[in-house]
Amino acid sequence: MYAGELEKNAVLRHSIARLAGDGLPVYAECAGLLYLCRSVAIQGRRYEMTDVLDCDATIENRPQGHGYMEVEVTGLNPFFAEKTVLRSHEFHHSRLSGTQNLHFAFKVRRGHGIDGSHDGIMYKNVIASYMHIHALAVPAWADHFVKLCSGHKINLMKTPV
Repeated sequence: MYAGELEKNAVLRHSIARLAGDGLPVYAECAGLLYLCRSVAIQGRRYEMTDVLDCDATIENRPQGHGYMEVEVTGLNPFFAEKTVLRSHEFHHSRLSGTQNLHFAFKVRRGHGIDGSHDGIMYKNVIASYMHIHALAVPAWADHFVKLCSGHKINLMKTPV
């Protein structure tokens, strides 16, 4: 809906890319996932996003994933313990391309996620997914995320790359 405005704010896009590259913990769900992509295409027009993730998104007319999800954490990541099962939901009209060489945090047991088998793209301290978790369903998540972030100092005034 606001892809044009997001694209125009180059300072914010570059700042987010720099901070993610510097290791700042970032947890992005759904639209946050799209914002971390290289670009988003909507009705044939391509909009530049943050380029944190080496993939592109396309908005489709029909849902690409809709309903309850269940995923298993499959790899080491800064947010969830390996083998943890997370229950959540998804509702998205977008699909990603260029994800072949990316690392995923989750194996999809139920739902669609990014490619029908995986969700949760991992990059440094970033996890970006279509999955919407409910904080009460994963009680330790919020406390753990705050602890992760408290160890990072950021300089928002630093000139973007």
